Amino acid sequence: MHLSIATLAACLASAQAFKDTSPFVLFSSSTLPASVSNSDKYLESASNVVEAAKAVLGQCSEDVYYFIHTPSISAHDLDASSPQIKKAVTGAAGQYVMPEVLGLGLETQEELADYLIKACGATRSMRSWINKEKDPRKDGKPVYWKLDFPALPEDRYEREVEVTLQGESLDFQVFQDLKANGHKYTVIYTTTPHNPVHEDVVYEPKFEAIAHMDLKRVPPSQWNNATNATDRRPLFEKYQYFTPGLFMGLLVSAILLSILYVGISAVSSLEVSYSAFDKENGPAAQKKQG
Repeated sequence: MHLSIATLAACLASAQAFKDTSPFVLFSSSTLPASVSNSDKYLESASNVVEAAKAVLGQCSEDVYYFIHTPSISAHDLDASSPQIKKAVTGAAGQYVMPEVLGLGLETQEELADYLIKACGATRSMRSWINKEKDPRKDGKPVYWKLDFPALPEDRYEREVEVTLQGESLDFQVFQDLKANGHKYTVIYTTTPHNPVHEDVVYEPKFEAIAHMDLKRVPPSQWNNATNATDRRPLFEKYQYFTPGLFMGLLVSAILLSILYVGISAVSSLEVSYSAFDKENGPAAQKKQG
């Protein structure tokens, strides 16, 4: 079944609404059996996907089978950061793409490879041999090649970079060779779900402890230590004599004393003769004389 580019993009760009699911991609240079169809499904079980893949492998019609596996990846990762895969899929004669598959794992790839060996007598080969030979088959039987990528990191930016690098690696190691060699091929891309690791955050309330050191009681178990301990520090290290309060008191006292001194000095500087206080020389005596 041949999918349009728009349909494929819609499949790969489907929302991540399912947990423990990951994409499955199969494309071939030959037309797929009529029983293998994408229809309009976005979600499928791993068992149904494996059965569809076995229907393709059971034909034994290809020269080379490529098994590619990427753990911890989602359909969103694949669609956003790996245009090489989408380009290779849309250029193939047959495609089977399922964006959300429940229960995929590395054992899925191993199961399909074992089935290919039993059904077609296929043998594992090396990339250099496949690219060197015009007919890579051994004794008329197909060969297969495996490529396993490491798990993607959890950081979003690092995931995008890693998926991009994997897509470029696939383009260099597989997709360009498919065009250059002219071999009949089938590529099976399996994945495992991306389950983000969420660390449990335990809330621990923090209270500001207001301690009144002067009212704090000493436990009975510490009485002996509290009474018998001798502080042998020097006197001026043990006590603080010149405190901010004492400094301000001395400063205010100095100002008040200076004001008092000025006042006393002003009063003491007054010069009045004793005759001014005699009755004969006072104002009343002057009136009599007038």
